[in-house]
Amino acid sequence: MLVADDKDVSIASPSIAQQALNAGLLDVITIDLVPCLLGSGTPYFARLASTPVRLDEPEVRRGSRVTHLRYRVVR
Repeated sequence: MLVADDKDVSIASPSIAQQALNAGLLDVITIDLVPCLLGSGTPYFARLASTPVRLDEPEVRRGSRVTHLRYRVVR
């Protein structure tokens, strides 16, 4: 049974995003790129089971001090 059916589901945790990508469950990756350097944290794509992961050409939307990137995962 698919709980999400055809609905969108957002994942904000690097660990869960890596697991979902490794399991082939992600169709799209969106990144909101903001000019702020934090200095530490968990890299989102550090522990991928199979690399490289191919992404399609990005859809780019400019915002105020943010760039929104949307990539389809190529299987």
